[in-house]
Amino acid sequence: YIFRIQPSASFYSEKLMEVVINKLNLKKVAIIYINNEFGIALRNTVKSVTEKLGGQIIAEESYMPGDSDFKTQLTRIKSKNPEALFIGGYQEQVNIIKQANELGLKTQFLAGPPFESQTTIEALGKLAEGVIYPYHFAVEKSNPKTISYMNAYKNKFGLETGGFAPLMYDAVYIIANAMKKCGVNTDCIKVELYNTNYNGVSGNITFDRNGDPLIPIIIKTVKNGRFVVY
Repeated sequence: YIFRIQPSASFYSEKLMEVVINKLNLKKVAIIYINNEFGIALRNTVKSVTEKLGGQIIAEESYMPGDSDFKTQLTRIKSKNPEALFIGGYQEQVNIIKQANELGLKTQFLAGPPFESQTTIEALGKLAEGVIYPYHFAVEKSNPKTISYMNAYKNKFGLETGGFAPLMYDAVYIIANAMKKCGVNTDCIKVELYNTNYNGVSGNITFDRNGDPLIPIIIKTVKNGRFVVY
């Protein structure tokens, strides 16, 4: 009876590494990740997908929640000369990228979904340019439903929509559609949610057998101070 509207960390990172290995041909990958369930899930997926697609994990480093100094780990990573560095964490991604640049680590930085935050660009400035990350929403989408949603959001709040509001917007409609058929019959609602095939503002949404959403993942980057499709 448990469903969620945001994809799992593993789902995001799997899609990212498929592009990094198959499209960008970056095969020597290093990982630095936060030592909790979120970070470990990211690390495990990046490692397995990279190796499955013929790449190599040449360095793995972790850090504890609350850490702010990552230079020891980054120095070890730099010595391995990775073609790409995946950062599995939250807003500490900012300090990791800053400190990597201070150490002269030249590589393609890869981040997770938490990278998309206006505070990230404000904190990193030009260092945010070119960082690649996976996400579930892009303002460039041409879906008429998406355009209508974005205009309504901006008219109401005076701001461009972020990435999580569209997910919740879609979730309300998915639940409402199930309840139109089922009322408050929870067994019926569960079946309807499993059978969901909804074209929402975030794209076409279905659920897998675990109640995780299958949503189109977009690879994005920062260009000229804006989050854009890569």
